[in-house]
Amino acid sequence: PLCGSVSSHVLEQSVYLIELGLKSVDVEQMTKREVEKEVTAVLEAFAADEGKGIDMDRMRSVIQQMRRQHLSDIETSPHELFSGELIGAFLYAPEFAPGAVGSSEALKQRLDRPTTLASLLEWSSSRWAELCKRWLLNPESNPRITVIGTPSKACGERIQNEDAARVKAQKEKLGEAGCKAAGEAVAKAEEENDVDTPDEVAQSFELPDVSKITLIDVSSVLVDGTAGTFKEALGKDAGAIKHLLESAGGAGDLPWASMQFDHVAGAQFVDCQVMLPLDGVSQKQLAVLPLWIDVAFSLPLSASDAGPALDYESTVKAMDDITVSKGCSVGYRGGRFSAGAASNMLFFEMRVEKATYDKAPLWLARILADAVFDADRLRIAAKRILNDVPNTKRNGKALSRLAMRAMSYRDDGAVGALNAFRMEKVLEKLLKG
Repeated sequence: PLCGSVSSHVLEQSVYLIELGLKSVDVEQMTKREVEKEVTAVLEAFAADEGKGIDMDRMRSVIQQMRRQHLSDIETSPHELFSGELIGAFLYAPEFAPGAVGSSEALKQRLDRPTTLASLLEWSSSRWAELCKRWLLNPESNPRITVIGTPSKACGERIQNEDAARVKAQKEKLGEAGCKAAGEAVAKAEEENDVDTPDEVAQSFELPDVSKITLIDVSSVLVDGTAGTFKEALGKDAGAIKHLLESAGGAGDLPWASMQFDHVAGAQFVDCQVMLPLDGVSQKQLAVLPLWIDVAFSLPLSASDAGPALDYESTVKAMDDITVSKGCSVGYRGGRFSAGAASNMLFFEMRVEKATYDKAPLWLARILADAVFDADRLRIAAKRILNDVPNTKRNGKALSRLAMRAMSYRDDGAVGALNAFRMEKVLEKLLKG
């Protein structure tokens, strides 16, 4: 509840930079607390008593999830993953330094991240504690600084006034003739930059034979749960998939839903997606829908035929144990303050390994049907969202998009419910009540 998000990054340069970030922090809390001391206290508690307080099950769960995410990236965006690792090795690995002689071991380690992560599974709590002490707490081995940025209207006005004075002084120094000459120089540079690539340069590159480009073959089957029908849509394997679905469950066993099964031969990960219409949701319910979306995968679950009762920590752990990624939004992959495509639908998705595909629909069903709306969890989520509202107010592009949506959609719809200003009023009223 004290900040919008907590993040960490390792920036690879000639010297590594470890960054811990607390974003959208409540300004009032900033004046009451000493941020550096509190963060240090958390790290010291982590490393105390040789790491006896470290939740090793949680650590292993996170490491396994990182392994799944890496393998998933290889499948979905290999061009980005491999190019990033190659560029990183070329820039910073000692084997690639000018005049260096040696193997490409650093590059191999970068590309074989699962092996590195597997070795971390064997680490003891004391080893994790030592790592924390050396790289996050020890001022000699890893000195650190704390930067606190506080919003300041006076500072913003001072920067604007200084910039205006700088521009005025520059104009006076250059004079009318100098300003004209500078403008002509800029225009000439822009004209040179806008020159089209000569045809002979473009034609010197040999075009690939498009007949040799292999496309990813997708086979799809459409299922109408109401009518109990299976329909081959496209793909060479559609017939086999249809037969498999028909033999797995008869027409009378199908849920009342329209489903689409897409199959790609060789894929090692599965996306499970659910879209639910919002037509029957009242305006009052829509107003608080963003709050549920924010905590959908971190609420306690009640006992049901699908599984036992779970507290919120167990729910979070279960999600991390099986998923590569997960999400919930208004519309297809929308944001906290914006709806995605098909904004009249509530969108859930979960990406898992092929071996655990059968668990994904079950967990999505539990998230939808067994959620316990714990007041404490909702209160924390409301404060987290409110802490993030000022970021939107300070973002000119975000405000422009918000205004465009306000003019294009009704206020009493799902898009209107995600308006940051309207959400701020609703959540503040909820917290006061």
